[in-house]
Amino acid sequence: MDKREYDAIIIGGGPNGLTTAAYLIKAGAKVLVIEKRREMGGGAASDNAGGFRYQPHATYMVMGELMPAYKDFDMAADGVKFVTPEVQAALITKDGPLVFYQDPEKTAKSISTFSQDDAKSFLALHEEMKAIFDEILFPATYTYAVPALDQFAMFEKANMPIATRFGELAEMNFLQIVDQFGFREPTKTLLLYLATMWGVPFESGLGFLFPLFVYRMLNSGICRGGTHRAIGALIGITHAGGDVVEGMAPEKIIMENGRAVGVKMEDGREFWAKTIVSSLNPEQTFKELVGEENCTDDLNFYVNEWKWEHYSMLNFNISLREPLEYKAAKDNPDVNKALTCVMGLDNFEDLNSGFKKMDNNDISIHAHASPLSLYSPGLAPKGYHTAKLETLAPYDLDGDPANWDKREKEITETFMDLWANYTTNFKSAYMDFHTSTTTPLDVERRFATMKRGSFKHGAYTAFQLGSNRPNSLCSSYRTPIPGLYVNGASTYPGGMILGACGYVAASAIVEDLGMEKWWKDPDCVISAREKGLLP
Repeated sequence: MDKREYDAIIIGGGPNGLTTAAYLIKAGAKVLVIEKRREMGGGAASDNAGGFRYQPHATYMVMGELMPAYKDFDMAADGVKFVTPEVQAALITKDGPLVFYQDPEKTAKSISTFSQDDAKSFLALHEEMKAIFDEILFPATYTYAVPALDQFAMFEKANMPIATRFGELAEMNFLQIVDQFGFREPTKTLLLYLATMWGVPFESGLGFLFPLFVYRMLNSGICRGGTHRAIGALIGITHAGGDVVEGMAPEKIIMENGRAVGVKMEDGREFWAKTIVSSLNPEQTFKELVGEENCTDDLNFYVNEWKWEHYSMLNFNISLREPLEYKAAKDNPDVNKALTCVMGLDNFEDLNSGFKKMDNNDISIHAHASPLSLYSPGLAPKGYHTAKLETLAPYDLDGDPANWDKREKEITETFMDLWANYTTNFKSAYMDFHTSTTTPLDVERRFATMKRGSFKHGAYTAFQLGSNRPNSLCSSYRTPIPGLYVNGASTYPGGMILGACGYVAASAIVEDLGMEKWWKDPDCVISAREKGLLP
């Protein structure tokens, strides 16, 4: 057998694996994608249920059309459409609803019903977040990680006020940022909810993520037809131009003279390639497939130190006879249209209490709802609707993940009661026989890469972000093992279906294979380099 049968074997057919595959295939590489499950797409999943189409995992597309692959592969022509609602978020409190819009002026008007000062502060915050995203975070997402010290040295040399401000935020946590602007209730709570809903607590010293999380959650959308549709074009490219093995797991990465040269499957088949690319988490890649005996001591140390996420996701997809009407809509009808409608919190103390409960492996009875079929009617049969309720939750419920199975029915009923308490027509609209619950344990069962329900493949900490993701040895997607690359959500910049890890990894692989890089860097990256904000 030709031991160079493929230019690249990609392990994992999720969004990042498929992105890398598509770029390599168009570059002329011979590619094989191996996917353990019988369906590619990873966390970009959609399930069919009696004519309804549920989103059991990823819902929000925070980058959408901004992802380079969207333009590079003309995904719009393939029918991939993102819908960005005007009404982005709402927080329903006992004092009335607060509504955030894509238009900052409309948001300020809504905030002004509670506080004129907060309305002015929000406009200042929004202007700052937009500038930081446009100038720094957006371009940094789609190129190689830069070590923090090098990054701030460039910022100092660039001498741009926005870069200086970004450096200040990097030393703060989410709560400090909100308090610096003097926000009061309920604006403070909704801003912090949007910042923490991805599982990063507000006291974590990761303030540089605040503009990314909050600003993009004020410009978020969904993929029309379901989240799985977002990567449908990449699946098509992979099937048309590459080879695919689905429904079968790899047993090990074949090593020869210290180099990764192939993959042995569970059924005994062996495939060979110049490069092996793993979209799996560090533990799966290095401990299970490569083997610790084939890794350096430093690499083994980093892999063994990898931290999983404490907060996973708990969600409920339901079918409806009619759209839900919120009681708070009498004060602002736009509540019914909010892509993210938060319930169960009246103030920051409620949010803080919720995190403390989760830290103690309990659930907090608050959540956010999304009226998905309002923006994508094809998710439900004609005349019907579907919506999703979601919240963070601990993996070790009451100290044992097995409790999720024992308590699933009870917990589902509790959250349905929460939803019903905020609406006028839940009981008449709700089709209870069509409820689909996804617990943190279900996340792990469905996606083996998401150990302990880690939907970002690993915790966001100072030691697991930037040039430390997954570690300083592998953050350029190349690993210390010749021929082996990594490109999953455990690599820089992380999860949330940004279309980034697989995109930048493709650049490294094409370069090392000596192939022509047929695509150009995004305009935002080129501009940032010209300004001295990127190398």
